[in-house]
Amino acid sequence: MALQLGFDWRSELTRARMLRAGVDPALVTLLWRPEDPDHEIPTAPNLGQLGNLDSDMLEWLAAAIPDALVATGASNAWTLSSTRTASGKPLLANDPHLRFSNPNLWYLARLEAPGWLRVGATVPGVPLTILGHNGSLAWGMTATQGDTQDLFIETLSPDDPEQYLTPDGPKRFALRREKIITASGSETLVARSSRHGPVISDVLPRARAARETGTVLSLASPGLAPDDRTADALYALNAAPTVAKAITALDRFDAPQQNVMLADQAGHIAMVTAGKVPIRRGGDGFLPGDGASGRGDWTGFAPRSALPMITDPPGGALVQANNRVHPRDPALTLGRRFDAPYRAKRIVERLKAGRVTLDRMTDIQMDAVSGIAGDLGSQLVHLLGITPEGLPERRARDLIKNWDGEMHRDRPEPLILASWVKKLGNRLLADDLGREFATFQPRATALLYILKSEPRWCDDGLTGLVEDCASIARSTLSEALTSLAERYGANIEDWRWGDAHQARFAHPIFSKLPLIGRLFITTTESDGGNDTVNRGAYSSDIEGSIFDHVHGSGFRGAYDLANLERSIFAVPLGQSGNIFAAYYGGDPSGWSNGGHRRIGTKPQSRENILTLTPLNAN
Repeated sequence: MALQLGFDWRSELTRARMLRAGVDPALVTLLWRPEDPDHEIPTAPNLGQLGNLDSDMLEWLAAAIPDALVATGASNAWTLSSTRTASGKPLLANDPHLRFSNPNLWYLARLEAPGWLRVGATVPGVPLTILGHNGSLAWGMTATQGDTQDLFIETLSPDDPEQYLTPDGPKRFALRREKIITASGSETLVARSSRHGPVISDVLPRARAARETGTVLSLASPGLAPDDRTADALYALNAAPTVAKAITALDRFDAPQQNVMLADQAGHIAMVTAGKVPIRRGGDGFLPGDGASGRGDWTGFAPRSALPMITDPPGGALVQANNRVHPRDPALTLGRRFDAPYRAKRIVERLKAGRVTLDRMTDIQMDAVSGIAGDLGSQLVHLLGITPEGLPERRARDLIKNWDGEMHRDRPEPLILASWVKKLGNRLLADDLGREFATFQPRATALLYILKSEPRWCDDGLTGLVEDCASIARSTLSEALTSLAERYGANIEDWRWGDAHQARFAHPIFSKLPLIGRLFITTTESDGGNDTVNRGAYSSDIEGSIFDHVHGSGFRGAYDLANLERSIFAVPLGQSGNIFAAYYGGDPSGWSNGGHRRIGTKPQSRENILTLTPLNAN
């Protein structure tokens, strides 16, 4: 999870591929520009630091990254003090967003022993409650999305390819041998590490052959360090009775970097950004560093006292939705880009009226209004002008113009805009990114910025004509409507976002089996989009007419510190990964409609009780 949620190392790889392929550095900077408008726009990257990095090795390495490590980290979390709630005690809500899977990543559990209680969500293999409450304290998490991982270009010694260059001269790679048992015997793999971390470009034989080019790539990550104490921090957090004790526990939290939301029964609330943040000798980690010169080396980690932390704010509310957080030390830089504040602003807006109840907390978790859809839709309608050609185009314009941005499954507007933006991204960037475009999905905020502030990128260099943003907007709308009409019929009013946007839970292996694979895929219509509080992040087909919902809230929790037994939870699938078990399927349609459950003090039945008895018990 640390490698998945700390995803900047994969972004470094993508940026390096683009630059080595000849993409304009100004465009690369634009595509990763800070999402918050008040943040300074960085200068274009320096290609010189990529040295003689082999382009083929970059392609092979990118293709070798498994789906489980594809960047998908996002979440919502917010908490209110007693001055803002109907119960007179704090409320806390949290819904982490990760790539959907089958079985579901999160499992609900209530663990009790004399004087000991943990209720909430855990994951297989982790003997701790990751999100939940302990009877007196509730906690939730969001991914900070700070830049805490770096790739390093290691230059092989010309005299000995088993050594690499450092500022202090050649150094030999550390070797670790892993024996893998197979059906036909065994195979021994040799893993190499540099002073920065494991050599990840050794992952494929053809990537290992790239050693002949003289460079390899290593990965530096706090989560790979032998002194990682995150498990200790989670153990202490599970037992912390107060916000103050929880903050102390989080001093040991190393990776992945998380914003931890806290609330206790004494009425205190807090948000702490936990995790190690590297201090670099030079640069900000935007591109792989030069290991030979040491200019991008880590010199240590920021002191915990410099990291973001807010306790008992005067306004009585803390909201976090992957938007930028601010260190207590203004000199500390956490990274260039965080999520745009659309979700955070929407949550704040929904919390304004009156004292908040637990029901409103869960209602906000299901909010499907998209701020970026409203901004992007308004800009595209403006570019169309008053009289777009064709009746379908005029009808689509009117729908988008009068739409409130709610990505509801029964509405046609989300489908029209999503398909339009898909076509728009193709026309704006395919010519400039070349073959790199096939594996890159630009953010809607980048497209909006181009339309409003960088119109030079609207010209499609593949057509032989000179286009402006208005002509691209008109032509891509027509293309989108044609594609949608072929799939959903000619009547725009009959189109439904839910017909194209369905949460998809597929077993990573069994779903690919012939004939029976469909038994391991569960789908349900859902609301939301890439930037809604009710996260409905999607991947689209080539034509832009199907938008599988692949990333969202696999767990929702809401806690009332006035009575934590009233806490409510939701997961989309069942508690069992066995397709033949009664608890396999769960209630995905109920989950997509905002359904939830309580985890009571007593089990509903005793037919599945497992009792653990110590060996020395009488």
